[in-house]
Amino acid sequence: MLKKLDTLAERIEGFVYHTGRVFSWAALFLMITIIVQVVLRYVFSSDMIALGELQWHFYAVMVMISLAYAQKENAHVRVDLLHRLFSPRVKSIIEVVGIVVFFIPLFMVVFWYGCEFTADSFRIGEKSASPGGLPYRWAIKAFIPIGAAFLLLSSVARTIRLLTGSVKVEEDTIVD
Repeated sequence: MLKKLDTLAERIEGFVYHTGRVFSWAALFLMITIIVQVVLRYVFSSDMIALGELQWHFYAVMVMISLAYAQKENAHVRVDLLHRLFSPRVKSIIEVVGIVVFFIPLFMVVFWYGCEFTADSFRIGEKSASPGGLPYRWAIKAFIPIGAAFLLLSSVARTIRLLTGSVKVEEDTIVD
């Protein structure tokens, strides 16, 4: 049973990892968009509102998807002031309780309201209020529940790994 749970966690983490890698290309598109915007503004004295909004969109996509990737890679920021004083077992317990009691409920709420937020935007056909801005505002808003869902998946996988003992908090490496 533990092996099946660990395999499930491994598949979830693989999905999050590969999706994170695909969406990491948003960083390149963000840089290209910024460069084009700067060249248009300072070389040609022209400005495109759509490019400015597109920068926000690429940045939002990067952040929302990379949060789950950071959770999977355990590369997120922690406050380790007291954490380093505890034994690996206590650290694991604290992390599991933190994920189950705080993290998962929070991102379930973010997912739920993010879905409503996106649906409302889609329903009214929301677009940019700026002239020349981007249409389909719901598309970028959809990354709120998508990012929350990825974080939930990543958190479930992390919890399974901690409970099965295939991840040690101390070194944070997978145990074979």
